[in-house]
Amino acid sequence: MQQTQNSTDALLSALTAEVSSSPDESGGSGHRVEYVYAVDVDASRASRSLTVRLLARPRRPDGTWDRPTPATLSDDAALRTSSTDRRLLMPFLGVAPDGSSPVLRELPDAVALEWAPLAARAGRLILRESPTSTSTRPLQWDDSGWRFEVEATDDDDDFLVRGLLVHGGDQLPVTAPVLLLSAGLFITHERVAAFDPGRAPGVIPLLRGAGTTVFPGSDRARLAEWLNRYGVDSHDLPPALRVAPIAVSPRPHLRLQTSFSAEWLDAYLSYLYDGTLVALSAPSPVFDAVRQRLIHRNAEDERAATVALVEAGVTTDTSGQWRVPIRSLGPIVSRLTADGWVIEADGVPYRPAGAMHLSVTSGIDWFDLRAMIPFGDVSATLPEVLAALDRGERTVRLSDGSFGVLPEEWLRRYTPLVAIGTMQPDGTIRYRSHQAALLDALLDAQADVDVDVDERFAEIRERLRTVATPAPVDPPSTFRGELRSYQREALGWIQSLRHFSFGGCLADDMGLGKTVTILAELARVAATDPRPSLVVVPRSVVHNWKAEAERFTPTLRVLDYSSLDRRQADDQLADADLVIVTYGTVRRDIELLRNVEFEYVILDEAQAVKNAATEAAKAVRLLTGRYRLALSGTPIENHLGELWSLFEFLNPGLLGRASHFRRATRRTPTSANADDTIAL
Repeated sequence: MQQTQNSTDALLSALTAEVSSSPDESGGSGHRVEYVYAVDVDASRASRSLTVRLLARPRRPDGTWDRPTPATLSDDAALRTSSTDRRLLMPFLGVAPDGSSPVLRELPDAVALEWAPLAARAGRLILRESPTSTSTRPLQWDDSGWRFEVEATDDDDDFLVRGLLVHGGDQLPVTAPVLLLSAGLFITHERVAAFDPGRAPGVIPLLRGAGTTVFPGSDRARLAEWLNRYGVDSHDLPPALRVAPIAVSPRPHLRLQTSFSAEWLDAYLSYLYDGTLVALSAPSPVFDAVRQRLIHRNAEDERAATVALVEAGVTTDTSGQWRVPIRSLGPIVSRLTADGWVIEADGVPYRPAGAMHLSVTSGIDWFDLRAMIPFGDVSATLPEVLAALDRGERTVRLSDGSFGVLPEEWLRRYTPLVAIGTMQPDGTIRYRSHQAALLDALLDAQADVDVDVDERFAEIRERLRTVATPAPVDPPSTFRGELRSYQREALGWIQSLRHFSFGGCLADDMGLGKTVTILAELARVAATDPRPSLVVVPRSVVHNWKAEAERFTPTLRVLDYSSLDRRQADDQLADADLVIVTYGTVRRDIELLRNVEFEYVILDEAQAVKNAATEAAKAVRLLTGRYRLALSGTPIENHLGELWSLFEFLNPGLLGRASHFRRATRRTPTSANADDTIAL
């Protein structure tokens, strides 16, 4: 290839070099042979290059030239010619090294563009359309500056397309020349001329062979693509065939498809250019037939998208096929869609979750929570989303058929909201009025979620704020002794719970005086309320309660129910301020005790009812008290289910059904020693 190029360059240099004039240039010299260059039409059409046969004509005695005949050529013969012939013969030297064969030469395009004007101006270039042709009329050189154009016109519902050679006001159909060569030369019977093929050289042979071509209107888009692919200037076309070039940043598009592996999804990368999907393998520019425009691809942005795909965790197999690990589908889709990617499976898009919106409306004795999660233009309810996650699914099917991608951490974060309430047919979650505090706490835990509440619930929330930071309270004057600061704070907290009719668990460590704090509260209420309060204790601490009461609250009327004559129970219970009973006695006498309305029902060592299914736990839940308290240094010993049992006694229904609570807390780690002091 390099040798051919060097040869062509040498020929071009020789052809364009200055040559001194000599007498024979005017025809007055005595050279006996003159060479003529005949364009071989058949050979030129076959090669689409200028192919010339070398002819020679001898000089007659009268000085005129005889008819040319096929010539042989040797280097010695070339040297004995005129300076014009020496220049014109250069492309032919060496074609027939032995100097015995007629010469036929296919000229390289670059050489032909320099050689043809020289041959025509010298009157040595003739046209031979067939082997039997005898014409010796020289072709004239035309240096008008022709150019090739495509003409497309409307004809009713059709389009007429033809190629033209144009200069000034002159037009020549592209079918008219005898030869139209790739070098940018055309030859008629009279002349040879150069032309500018413009931006569409590839379309020239098509239009030359077809002449004027009729395209039906239904093929408008295909015709526009064809013309623009061949580089026809859009401004030269009718408006209906013009194409608007666009250069925009692509939006990466990832199509997912089930693979042979249960662990992977196959992924196919493409790009959206202003809404037009362009395959990774598509050429550039890309013709958009629907919107009739030419899309210039952005290689830099496409490379950046490939890098982002890898960084998100998408890998390739040995064949280069992209694949997405199913276990990482949620995080990958969330990350890519957040960066503007479009992800779909079999034409169905994957949508990332937007910011959740919570709203609370109040009823007569309930609150309804509506939790909506937007996925683009469609939404799903929180129960729908959590149900899908609970089934192990990482997406939820949305109302428009698309898939919403679910962050796995939502199952841990939002399940409690659903578990403690009751599902309604319209997708809302209903809570009873006594669950207002828990609902408020759960909503506060969603700091990054937009929450709207109605006026009634807003008022309740404001009142609940006082429970969170109650003021310390001094014991009544009938209390003998002095409470420590934390006991005074606990007393204020107990009275705040009483204000809202909430049950609570005082969970100080052993030895910190829980019994004394409760006795201070019972001494306070005994002065104003005639109802007795009941404390349920293990048998081992009955004596301790009686001794502590005698020491700190001697005015309280204390009744040890275990030594009570059951036949006089009604009268004796009515006369007591504090009734002490064991868990075993409650279990045996529940039918009698459940009919008594106590001011307080208090469980000491409340971990005794940590198993909600035991007879003791069932029995204490049947007791009737205006207020309920529990004392325990270890309210949670093994798992959170124990907490549900305790709170089912303190605030029935607060934590929902046991099965729902277990599901809500099964992913929550617990530690019996997480805190030294827990106030619930």
